[in-house]
Amino acid sequence: MKLTMWIIADWLREYHPRTFIQSNRFEIESVRLFSDNFTRARGTLYVGKVSDFFESEADAVICAQGSDMITLESAFVLCDF
Repeated sequence: MKLTMWIIADWLREYHPRTFIQSNRFEIESVRLFSDNFTRARGTLYVGKVSDFFESEADAVICAQGSDMITLESAFVLCDF
């Protein structure tokens, strides 16, 4: 089953997501924690900190797939493994 970013945003609605979604294609096939060691795959949704993707000091969580993004201002923090 493939998902869209809008479906993910709906699932995360209790965290008041900010959406930056340009496409609405059913492309998400898998989800991974972001790592510099991965080659980004087209059908993968990556979850990480905003600072993983942009030069920023923000601690917000970001879900990114292609050029689409969802950010979450949240109390939880992703751990470095």
